[in-house]
Amino acid sequence: MTVPFGPTDMNLTLARVANCSQGGPLDICTICRVIDCDVNVHLDSAWVEQSPTFTALNIGIDNQHTLMVTLPGEPLLQLGWQVRNDSLDLGYNNTLLAGYSNNHMGYFATPNEYEVGGYESLLTMWGENTAEKIRQSCKNVAEQVKP
Repeated sequence: MTVPFGPTDMNLTLARVANCSQGGPLDICTICRVIDCDVNVHLDSAWVEQSPTFTALNIGIDNQHTLMVTLPGEPLLQLGWQVRNDSLDLGYNNTLLAGYSNNHMGYFATPNEYEVGGYESLLTMWGENTAEKIRQSCKNVAEQVKP
Protein backbone atom coordinates (compact mmCIF):
# COMPACT_ATOMS: atom_id res chain seq x y z
CA MET A 1 0.00 0.00 0.00
CA THR A 2 1.39 3.38 -1.01
CA VAL A 3 0.73 6.30 1.35
CA PRO A 4 1.12 9.96 0.27
CA PHE A 5 3.13 11.99 2.79
CA GLY A 6 3.91 15.07 0.69
CA PRO A 7 6.86 17.43 1.26
CA THR A 8 8.65 17.31 4.60
CA ASP A 9 7.81 19.63 7.48
CA MET A 10 10.96 19.50 9.58
CA ASN A 11 10.15 22.33 12.01
CA LEU A 12 13.76 23.32 12.53
CA THR A 13 13.54 26.00 15.18
CA LEU A 14 16.51 27.43 16.99
CA ALA A 15 14.82 26.38 20.22
CA ARG A 16 14.77 22.73 19.08
CA VAL A 17 18.23 22.67 17.48
CA ALA A 18 20.21 24.75 19.97
CA ASN A 19 18.41 23.71 23.16
CA CYS A 20 18.05 27.37 24.04
CA SER A 21 17.30 28.59 27.53
CA GLN A 22 15.10 31.29 29.03
CA GLY A 23 16.58 34.41 30.62
CA GLY A 24 20.21 35.46 30.91
CA PRO A 25 22.13 38.01 28.83
CA LEU A 26 21.29 36.23 25.55
CA ASP A 27 17.75 34.87 25.82
CA ILE A 28 17.56 33.04 22.46
CA CYS A 29 14.08 31.58 23.06
CA THR A 30 12.53 35.01 23.61
CA ILE A 31 14.41 36.49 20.65
CA CYS A 32 13.13 33.67 18.43
CA ARG A 33 9.56 34.22 19.57
CA VAL A 34 9.86 37.93 18.69
CA ILE A 35 11.49 37.54 15.26
CA ASP A 36 9.85 34.19 14.39
CA CYS A 37 13.01 32.26 13.56
CA ASP A 38 11.20 29.01 12.71
CA VAL A 39 12.45 27.27 9.60
CA ASN A 40 10.08 24.71 8.13
CA VAL A 41 12.14 22.82 5.62
CA HIS A 42 9.98 21.36 2.87
CA LEU A 43 12.08 18.85 0.96
CA ASP A 44 10.51 17.49 -2.21
CA SER A 45 10.70 14.03 -3.76
CA ALA A 46 14.15 14.72 -5.24
CA TRP A 47 15.48 14.59 -1.64
CA VAL A 48 13.30 12.07 0.17
CA GLU A 49 10.48 9.64 -0.69
CA GLN A 50 7.04 11.19 -0.34
CA SER A 51 4.85 8.19 -1.18
CA PRO A 52 6.30 5.19 0.68
CA THR A 53 5.06 1.63 0.34
CA PHE A 54 3.94 -0.37 3.38
CA THR A 55 3.69 -4.16 3.24
CA ALA A 56 2.41 -6.77 5.68
CA LEU A 57 2.84 -10.53 5.81
CA ASN A 58 0.91 -12.92 8.05
CA ILE A 59 2.95 -16.00 8.94
CA GLY A 60 0.70 -18.65 10.45
CA ILE A 61 2.11 -21.81 12.04
CA ASP A 62 0.16 -24.07 14.43
CA ASN A 63 -2.55 -21.45 15.04
CA GLN A 64 0.07 -18.82 15.96
CA HIS A 65 0.09 -15.74 13.75
CA THR A 66 3.12 -13.51 13.34
CA LEU A 67 2.78 -10.19 11.57
CA MET A 68 5.73 -8.82 9.64
CA VAL A 69 5.16 -5.22 8.62
CA THR A 70 7.54 -3.00 6.67
CA LEU A 71 8.33 0.59 7.61
CA PRO A 72 10.33 2.97 5.39
CA GLY A 73 12.64 4.20 8.15
CA GLU A 74 13.38 3.76 11.85
CA PRO A 75 10.57 3.76 14.41
CA LEU A 76 11.54 4.81 17.92
CA LEU A 77 10.56 2.69 20.92
CA GLN A 78 7.08 4.09 21.63
CA LEU A 79 5.94 3.68 18.02
CA GLY A 80 7.23 0.11 17.97
CA TRP A 81 5.15 -0.71 21.04
CA GLN A 82 2.10 1.02 19.56
CA VAL A 83 2.32 -1.00 16.33
CA ARG A 84 2.81 -4.18 18.36
CA ASN A 85 -0.24 -3.43 20.55
CA ASP A 86 -2.34 -2.63 17.47
CA SER A 87 -1.38 -5.99 15.97
CA LEU A 88 -2.32 -7.82 19.19
CA ASP A 89 -5.77 -6.20 18.92
CA LEU A 90 -6.02 -7.57 15.37
CA GLY A 91 -5.35 -11.15 16.53
CA TYR A 92 -1.63 -11.53 15.91
CA ASN A 93 0.49 -13.31 18.51
CA ASN A 94 3.84 -11.78 17.50
CA THR A 95 4.99 -8.76 15.52
CA LEU A 96 8.16 -8.18 13.55
CA LEU A 97 8.88 -4.64 12.39
CA ALA A 98 11.08 -4.53 9.30
CA GLY A 99 12.49 -1.00 9.32
CA TYR A 100 14.32 0.63 6.43
CA SER A 101 12.17 -1.42 4.05
CA ASN A 102 11.15 -0.16 0.62
CA ASN A 103 12.79 3.20 1.36
CA HIS A 104 14.38 5.41 4.00
CA MET A 105 12.43 8.37 5.37
CA GLY A 106 14.38 9.06 8.54
CA TYR A 107 13.26 8.48 12.11
CA PHE A 108 9.68 8.18 13.35
CA ALA A 109 9.34 9.80 16.77
CA THR A 110 6.03 9.94 18.63
CA PRO A 111 4.93 13.37 19.94
CA ASN A 112 6.42 12.52 23.37
CA GLU A 113 9.77 11.52 21.87
CA TYR A 114 9.64 14.48 19.48
CA GLU A 115 9.46 16.93 22.40
CA VAL A 116 12.40 15.28 24.17
CA GLY A 117 14.60 16.32 21.25
CA GLY A 118 17.84 14.85 20.02
CA TYR A 119 18.90 13.85 16.56
CA GLU A 120 16.03 11.37 16.12
CA SER A 121 13.36 14.03 16.56
CA LEU A 122 15.28 16.44 14.32
CA LEU A 123 15.26 13.77 11.62
CA THR A 124 11.55 13.01 12.02
CA MET A 125 10.99 14.81 8.76
CA TRP A 126 7.20 15.25 8.78
CA GLY A 127 6.92 16.80 12.23
CA GLU A 128 5.48 15.55 15.47
CA ASN A 129 2.55 13.69 13.86
CA THR A 130 4.77 11.52 11.65
CA ALA A 131 4.54 8.49 13.97
CA GLU A 132 0.75 8.49 13.92
CA LYS A 133 0.71 8.41 10.13
CA ILE A 134 3.23 5.55 10.15
CA ARG A 135 1.22 3.71 12.82
CA GLN A 136 -2.03 4.02 10.88
CA SER A 137 -0.33 2.84 7.68
CA CYS A 138 1.02 -0.24 9.48
CA LYS A 139 -2.42 -0.96 10.93
CA ASN A 140 -4.07 -0.62 7.51
CA VAL A 141 -1.79 -3.17 5.85
CA ALA A 142 -2.00 -5.50 8.88
CA GLU A 143 -5.80 -5.47 8.60
CA GLN A 144 -5.54 -6.61 5.00
CA VAL A 145 -3.85 -9.89 6.03
CA LYS A 146 -5.24 -10.40 9.54
CA PRO A 147 -5.95 -13.91 10.82
